[in-house]
Amino acid sequence: MWRKYRNQWETKFYQNIGPRYRRADVAGVRNADNPFEDQIEIVALEVRDRTRISDQDIRDTVNYRRYAHKCYLATTAPITDKYRRIAEQTNIGLLQLEKGKNEPIVLHSPTPKDPENYTEMMAFLNSFQIIKCSICGCFFERFVRPDEAYYSYLDMTRAKYFRVMKENKEKNEEKDPLCLKEVGKLPSEYKITRYICYPCLEELFLIPKRIERIRRKKEREKELHAYFSKKDDGFICNLLKDHQDLVYNSVEIVEHLRDEHGIDPEDQTIGGWTPKHERTWKRYSQRNIKIKDLRDMISKR
Repeated sequence: MWRKYRNQWETKFYQNIGPRYRRADVAGVRNADNPFEDQIEIVALEVRDRTRISDQDIRDTVNYRRYAHKCYLATTAPITDKYRRIAEQTNIGLLQLEKGKNEPIVLHSPTPKDPENYTEMMAFLNSFQIIKCSICGCFFERFVRPDEAYYSYLDMTRAKYFRVMKENKEKNEEKDPLCLKEVGKLPSEYKITRYICYPCLEELFLIPKRIERIRRKKEREKELHAYFSKKDDGFICNLLKDHQDLVYNSVEIVEHLRDEHGIDPEDQTIGGWTPKHERTWKRYSQRNIKIKDLRDMISKR
């Protein structure tokens, strides 16, 4: 029965995620009982449908200790005293699977222990969209509810400060790793990402409405031809994703959209465009019209 429906089951439910070369057949995450610190417990299972247990089955199960607190071997094969002793020595659990029964028989339960590699544990959790808040230290799921414009997290990408400073010295460049504008230009190996959970933003910073306004502004900016950046004190073209470090004044941005992208000034949508910018553009355009008319008159003579 298992073999008959195995391919169909994997197609519907199997997710090929987790650390490379150590993908568990079944994995679970739960909160451990600790009222003072958010601790989690990762359980990983190696499932085998064979007539006998092999040493490779044991090695595959033991490998999960790199990122899991408890590891189990679940098998349909008879479990001999030899492998019970090995399970006790290696601190892995044994589950006996029987045809036609939903509940496995627990023959040995392992003692929970910290994973051997904390970095690999965090990578494993991240592959399941489970992240850690840099403020309160709690683990939570990273998700978005578009209908409510609700984000469960705020991501903060920062530069690996000392690595960037070292590269600057070698290239004789002067870049500030703390400048957020420059962080976006760095390769991924020079960046690190931290997260803050939304409850921390609400309770500690008390600015959820401001954060929401920033998110909505970014969404609106995606639909604009250009927008005004207070940080750069100028306009940024939203149509050139690879050249957003170019800053234009009110006249230059209108001409850029007209000449480079073929958008008539009347049809341009520019975020942050004020009556002052409009007056500047009209004065410039009217002066150009007069100069053009004058040139036309001279050329006709």
